[in-house]
Amino acid sequence: MKKVLLVGYFGMDNLGDELILDLLIRSIKKFAPSSPISVLSGRPQETEGCYGVRAQQRKNPFVCLRAVVENDIIVMSGGLFQDRTSSFSLYYYLSFILAARIFGKKILLLGVGIDGLKKYNRSVAGFLLSLPDRILVRDSNSLEFMQEYGRVTDEKKLTLTADFVVTLNHSVSADDTRDDKKRKKRFAFILKELEFLEPEFWARVAESSSKRFNADVVFPVFHRRKDLDYIRKVSALMQVQSDVVLWERPDDILKAFGGFDMVIGSRLHALVLAGLFAIPICGFSDDRKVDLFLRELEQKNVYPGMKETLQSTYSSRHPTAAVTVKSSAESSVETVMAVISDSWNWREHFRDKCRVN
Repeated sequence: MKKVLLVGYFGMDNLGDELILDLLIRSIKKFAPSSPISVLSGRPQETEGCYGVRAQQRKNPFVCLRAVVENDIIVMSGGLFQDRTSSFSLYYYLSFILAARIFGKKILLLGVGIDGLKKYNRSVAGFLLSLPDRILVRDSNSLEFMQEYGRVTDEKKLTLTADFVVTLNHSVSADDTRDDKKRKKRFAFILKELEFLEPEFWARVAESSSKRFNADVVFPVFHRRKDLDYIRKVSALMQVQSDVVLWERPDDILKAFGGFDMVIGSRLHALVLAGLFAIPICGFSDDRKVDLFLRELEQKNVYPGMKETLQSTYSSRHPTAAVTVKSSAESSVETVMAVISDSWNWREHFRDKCRVN
């Protein structure tokens, strides 16, 4: 009876990572029902109550080390290996690999992402990431990194797979109400704060979507700690009714997804879920992993090009800059609305494509 420790960005109010955790626990209980499961979590009591497993505090290094020593298999999953904000997060997760290897534990990386590491971190990360017994990466860039910097070429050890949430397609279903002709359409905006975009911008886009498509607007909150305040500001600025949707368990949002007709999203797992349920999407993010996912679906990420335009406008010192900024913002609203319209007009083609895949 092997004891399993799950390591990731768990218990941190991020729905995407909670979906991953939920799927990991379901899988272990299905294929190894007698194996005790422990989770390192930012909120251990909530994790224990939600999933019925043992949880320990991820922020205490001594607790983390003891958890590695006490368990037989260390499983890590999610977009863990990045240094975009700082190197601390990267080395936090790499330290689990090192500790697990020192204490002779089996290490599995399942559906992990390695996101554009800075040059001075690549060699160390490549070496430590080559130590696990099995490595499943979720995108081609991560695969190339492991081949170049981790020098891993054995296909039995290193495999390109999908994001772990994709397996939801086989384990969870939403109540699909989109074919009900009598109900009003529902457009979901899953937002996070992005540079140069004030809440007023999204309020304008959401209002325009509501009026143009005769749709209700909902704001599912994927990362409560980071996104909730921003989303509430957007909702408060709207002149039409909108709903902010919170979650206690991952299933809460999953059930709601079956009623969405369009997803305008900045969070990766919002777009992944939309793809799984064949819901037309408009991707809008500064995150490289979102950009990669949208390319796989042959969809465009609107934000990078718009950011360039807004950046040059905001940095202008010309006396007419205020007028130019306002004009540029209005133009940006129309740009996004054009993309949403295109996605809506081609929705049947997108649904067919998702169902085939």
